[in-house]
Amino acid sequence: MTRRSADIIRAEFASQEQAGVSVAAPGLSADDPRLVGYAAALSRVPGAARVDTSLGSFVGGQLALPASAAQFVFARFRPLPAAAGPAGGTSLNIVPSVEPLSEEGERLAKAVRAVPIR
Repeated sequence: MTRRSADIIRAEFASQEQAGVSVAAPGLSADDPRLVGYAAALSRVPGAARVDTSLGSFVGGQLALPASAAQFVFARFRPLPAAAGPAGGTSLNIVPSVEPLSEEGERLAKAVRAVPIR
């Protein structure tokens, strides 16, 4: 990607799709009922536009697009490699609504780290 194309993407698209933040959740399997609450909580963090999981996409605390609507897109979130441990795990992707390399981006990262899995 050239600098010019990156500038156009940044200026003309609301979310920072290309700057998604991967979150590893070892011990939280893709079918664990806590995943819904964790993804919903992450999607309410200021600066998060969307959270993608094995269940689908969450926006503003709600499931906005179920994985069944586009299975091939969400299949990448199942499961973490064996290195995640015997309890397995999954990953999530947070698409920011803020510039990642900014103070807002730093606040987003800190807020994401503070969200507990319950």
